[in-house]
Amino acid sequence: MKKALFVPYFHPCGINDYTRFLHTSLQDETLLCTDSQKIPKDLDLLHVQYDAGLFRQGRRNILPQVMALPVRRKVITVHEVYEMNPYIARRPNRNGLISSLKQVKWDFLHRLERKEEGFAALNYFADSIIVHTQAAADVLKRKRCDSGKIQVWPHPAIIVPKGDRQKGRQRFGLPEEGVVILVFGFITPANDYATFFSAIEPLQGKVTVLLAGGPREGRYQSIQQEMGQAIVEKGLSASVVRTGYVEESLLPDLFAAADLFVSIARVKTASGPISRALGSGLPVLAADMDYTRELAGQSEAVIRYESGNAEALKQGIVSLLDKEYRLRLCAAADEYAKTHSFAAFAANHLQLYRRLFESHS
Repeated sequence: MKKALFVPYFHPCGINDYTRFLHTSLQDETLLCTDSQKIPKDLDLLHVQYDAGLFRQGRRNILPQVMALPVRRKVITVHEVYEMNPYIARRPNRNGLISSLKQVKWDFLHRLERKEEGFAALNYFADSIIVHTQAAADVLKRKRCDSGKIQVWPHPAIIVPKGDRQKGRQRFGLPEEGVVILVFGFITPANDYATFFSAIEPLQGKVTVLLAGGPREGRYQSIQQEMGQAIVEKGLSASVVRTGYVEESLLPDLFAAADLFVSIARVKTASGPISRALGSGLPVLAADMDYTRELAGQSEAVIRYESGNAEALKQGIVSLLDKEYRLRLCAAADEYAKTHSFAAFAANHLQLYRRLFESHS
């Protein structure tokens, strides 16, 4: 069976990392394609890693073009699934002439997003659809996606090789002693920096924050500047260490330097940074949403706070200052990583590939 994974490799992101790890874990001759023009036409199976943002070229989404290739069987993993797109304004819904004109304008401006919303009812042009949460599957069903084609497989842990704690603290300019909170990932509008900075403001002297990651796209440079301004205004300069983008080779020492991981994403249906944190044995404190709720049900290592509530986030951090409790959650993270490995995840994929291939033979 000749098969390939496809993800547009326009810029570094979690989905590209995910695809690379999956490709390595398959341990066979599966091709990894990053250019839609170079996908072989004689494949038995094509597995697409889909996120709308990665598939847009100008005001066009190339998914229909990719899925129209003459391949026997097609699988798609849909990485971001929302009831309503959280990145665009809501459509005006009032009555009256002015509101009607605004609706026409909204429909025109968001015609691409509206078209993308319709992919679910078309089963994303695939024979099988993989999502990472039951909540995502339920959303797709409400959007008239064929429930018989949906597979719900939790996001695997991304194992981070053991690093050197002391070396990591020296490398990133951290104090030798004391609790270090790691916030890791690209700087994007999905993250709630304001709530996080408000939460740690009263904890100065008790924790040091290691803020790792840079903006993925040029238009997010303004968020980075606003972060710097907020850190200064709240007097957090001595408590926050910013690294910018961190190379893959330095991640072991980065995670080893930390005592706990805080996810400040307010909207997410899967998270590479959380998967890396669990894979490095760190307890995770994350905003309450469908994804983290299901994850917390699978591992004690994940605890949640009310999204946008700085006091709740602060109390979550304070609870993790208890070393005994924190170490118990570290052990739970290690256990999750063992039972949710990429090797087991890849084995599920191979079984699905074989089943689809045999059903077509």
